[in-house]
Amino acid sequence: MDDRLHAFAAALGAILALPVFTSWGQAVSLGLLLVLGLVAAYFYQHRADAADALALDVQPLLPGEARWLVSRDGLVLDSCTHEDETGIASGWAVGHPIAAWAPPGTPEAEHYRRAIEDRLAATFEARYLDAEKLERVARVALQPRSDGTVYCESWDVTGYVRRAEAAEDRATTAEGRVDRLMRYASEEAERLFNDNAAPPAGRSAP
Repeated sequence: MDDRLHAFAAALGAILALPVFTSWGQAVSLGLLLVLGLVAAYFYQHRADAADALALDVQPLLPGEARWLVSRDGLVLDSCTHEDETGIASGWAVGHPIAAWAPPGTPEAEHYRRAIEDRLAATFEARYLDAEKLERVARVALQPRSDGTVYCESWDVTGYVRRAEAAEDRATTAEGRVDRLMRYASEEAERLFNDNAAPPAGRSAP
């Protein structure tokens, strides 16, 4: 930035010295051209910086994280993954339609359609088979961007989902045991009540 200021000061000094050799009108014209050039350079650099900030690999991927970018027409423009975790190289999906992983008619496809066409953000779970043919669960977030693309990010939540499912199974099993125990207790209480209400043998009820 200091180099730019020095260059600007040098150019301004040269323009101010121009009237010694030429007219003020020409000096002002050159000054305006210089200002327009600097403004154009600023916006060009700002746009480049903004594009770099939106790159998928600006921030390191967390374990189990993946990112990809989908265009207005549903094509994958870029992708960034952990190859050592998934066996999939970054950029492998580029140029392919997102429908290859979210077939039409599926809930995932509807989420992508709403993000692309309706510009609505979405978060959902997706299940898939990894390289070892084991089912994995990913939490996927879709975020429409101002340029018409959709920024996508996912996190592996398989461990969390498995623990939640196991806890639910244990709760269901415990609930079933409690129901059976309550039925048994109710039947036993009814039997004891009937036994106590019945008259002793050889005696009739009054």
